Amino acid sequence: MNRKRFWKIVTLAVVFLLMISVSYEIRLLGIFIETIGLDMFILLFEVQILAIFISFYNQLVRPVLVRVNWALNRIDPYYFVPSIDTIKKCPAILVHSVPLLVPCYLILFLGLTVYS
Repeated sequence: MNRKRFWKIVTLAVVFLLMISVSYEIRLLGIFIETIGLDMFILLFEVQILAIFISFYNQLVRPVLVRVNWALNRIDPYYFVPSIDTIKKCPAILVHSVPLLVPCYLILFLGLTVYS
């Protein structure tokens, strides 16, 4: 079954289920979906969900991450977030972006060299 025929069958099934609904608004939604197509309707729906998640990230998550980054910069002298260009040139630099990894390795290395 080719892709075009698949979308036609799925669109007809969704529209049929919406048209047998009792509510007037849902019937109008079925006509709207039939007009623009199911794939376009799903795309519009995904764009709205993406906009909600971006808003949630910018308002709630990002300020917390900025403060955590600031605190980690003060605690760990080896911590920094490298740019994409730096990662492409030297992938091993990602070790420094993991919080407290380098100081733990240094402590472990010093402990092993002192006691061995």
